[in-house]
Amino acid sequence: MATPPAIAIIGRPNVGKSTLFNRFVGRRKAIVHKDSGITRDRIEDFFEWEGKRYKIIDIAGVDDAGGCPIKTESLKQVKIAIDKADVILMMVDAADGITSGDVSIAETVRRSGKPVILTANKSDNRISSDNLPEFYALGLGDPLLISALHSYNINELLQRIADVCEGVAADIPLAEEPIKLAIIGKQNVGKSTLLNAILGEYRAIVSDIPGTTRDSIDAEVNVEGKRFLLIDTAGMKKSNIGMADVDFYSVRRAQQSLLRADVVLLMLDVQDGVTAADADIAGLIQSARKAYVVLANKWDLTSADVKEHRKAFQAHVEKKLHFLQGAPVVFTSGLKEEGIDEMFKWAEIAYTNWHRRLPTALLNSTLHKYIEEKPPPAYQGQRVKFFYATQPKVAPPTIIAFVNAPSSVRPSYIRYLQKRLRADYDFMGTPVELYIKRRRKKPD
Repeated sequence: MATPPAIAIIGRPNVGKSTLFNRFVGRRKAIVHKDSGITRDRIEDFFEWEGKRYKIIDIAGVDDAGGCPIKTESLKQVKIAIDKADVILMMVDAADGITSGDVSIAETVRRSGKPVILTANKSDNRISSDNLPEFYALGLGDPLLISALHSYNINELLQRIADVCEGVAADIPLAEEPIKLAIIGKQNVGKSTLLNAILGEYRAIVSDIPGTTRDSIDAEVNVEGKRFLLIDTAGMKKSNIGMADVDFYSVRRAQQSLLRADVVLLMLDVQDGVTAADADIAGLIQSARKAYVVLANKWDLTSADVKEHRKAFQAHVEKKLHFLQGAPVVFTSGLKEEGIDEMFKWAEIAYTNWHRRLPTALLNSTLHKYIEEKPPPAYQGQRVKFFYATQPKVAPPTIIAFVNAPSSVRPSYIRYLQKRLRADYDFMGTPVELYIKRRRKKPD
């Protein structure tokens, strides 16, 4: 399969890189905020232009400030992005003119020897146009005035990208969609460390500072011939977050990532056990009706007897997260790279079960058996009569049973039927939706 050309957007903080990234991919994936330095991880996605596919990479803004560990890690991401890129799109602020930061970045870009497209963003007024000639001093060719926010000259920029990438294979044949896995959890449980262990490269920034990952990170991996798309998300927390707060957008992005996923990997810290915050996040997974796997992370730090501790922790998860019925528990350590193979194994099982469909005849004979063994109790003197059932949907498996008196079937009895179905037909890692409805009368 051909690989699409990769374009890395590089520039100082707050010159509009994330806005341009979002413009290309057609959705608000990278966080855009009035404060500088918000994008810290390397964000990648794909876009198409005139029938060809390209990868676009958005990275942290480059500045000369030192002493901050997060900024040091961001600089590492810049170097990795330059190495991965086929084309570098260097962005400057048209209204600011050339700064010392621009000069420093231009020197780094020139040393890479990669093709460069120089863009002067925020070209919204006469002042920005007047500054255009001075950008030639960067030695990166003809600068192009654009406005990522207002889409000015974006088509011209796309054409320049296509021209530079001419000869680089960009036509990608359609392939089976990867299984999308969202890694969800509260802050500082080790999501990025596990992602880095999976990828075998330094991809998402890992830090002891809670909340380091703000953007969602997509990365595709191939495990024994099976494609998975990993979605790392910002750590979620309970707080009253204002609309202008960066963490508000991070939490929203994590929720959106959950909705994009097929399987949600709920990461817990084994040292903390299941906390109220974990239960709240599990509630979001339940509401989204996604397949799920629980990751008991930082397993390497536990000192308890391994076998007994596993059993105790699994029982603890089943009790505290009882509404995630049949959730597999995988013990992982991102730091020690443990449990990764088992995680993918259970993710694929959960995905398969999420799409499981029972033949109609088997479904009906099975439900009749359960009802005969344990009839539903009469409610307000009314005996429940079961007629037939059907499964109209998968992802998740959704079953509708038709009876004479739906209101007489209590929630506890529905849970009994769900539990029996899960035990007999391997619905581990997926919700099983069971609805009781009144049988439709046949027309005369």
